[in-house]
Amino acid sequence: MSSPKEALLPPPPPQNPRNAPWKHMVAGGLGGMAGAIVTAPLDVVKTRLQSSIYQEALRQQNLLKTGTVQGQARNLLWNFVETGHILRDLYRHEGPSALFKGLGPTLVGVIPARSINFFTYGNGKLLIAEHFNGGKETTLVHLSAAAIAGVVTSTATNPLWV
Repeated sequence: MSSPKEALLPPPPPQNPRNAPWKHMVAGGLGGMAGAIVTAPLDVVKTRLQSSIYQEALRQQNLLKTGTVQGQARNLLWNFVETGHILRDLYRHEGPSALFKGLGPTLVGVIPARSINFFTYGNGKLLIAEHFNGGKETTLVHLSAAAIAGVVTSTATNPLWV
């Protein structure tokens, strides 16, 4: 016998993976956007560290000596500390918006790329399993769907990255 609480709940929807193929596209776009936003400050730090202007400023402060290898004195932990210092200084001197410089163009590329990739992979594996493997999802089905999704994504979004 069911409880009165269970009687008020609607029955669960049928588990048909084909009922909304667009969900893969939306999930991919949202996931790509979230990933780009979360990692944007680290991308700014990476760009700063690669710039010759930043390297020259470090040389002037005697923090980076040219021609010497500091790898042994500088352990892995120091790299994380230095990244934290750069993030802190960016926030202090340039404001919070400096941590997200370049995010717009990144989102223009990432959102469509992740949307297409998730849509193609999610629906591709269903089609491949159904037509070539008797409806069973195996490692080969996933590998094939991922390869096709990669080719489709690269082909469709190549103009965005040029």
